[in-house]
Amino acid sequence: MSYARASTEQINDIANMTFLSRKKNVQIGNVSPWQYLPNETTSQIRKAHFIPEDGKLWTVENFDKFLDQRRKLLAEAMNALLHGLR
Repeated sequence: MSYARASTEQINDIANMTFLSRKKNVQIGNVSPWQYLPNETTSQIRKAHFIPEDGKLWTVENFDKFLDQRRKLLAEAMNALLHGLR
């Protein structure tokens, strides 16, 4: 699958969103994640944004798998936060 063929639902999925400054977003532009993630981020930044470390998931072909894995990471973090509030 390519991003061009990705559905609006997939593109707007919470697992495909992250906080970026406007400047960084403009710098990244349309560069693919497999190209910018290893160069523009560190493992600590990716961990803070719940981005899977498996670089194979950053490719267009694995977009669905990336979303699935990131959803799991986000859910685990939310559950840990909620359990910590007890």
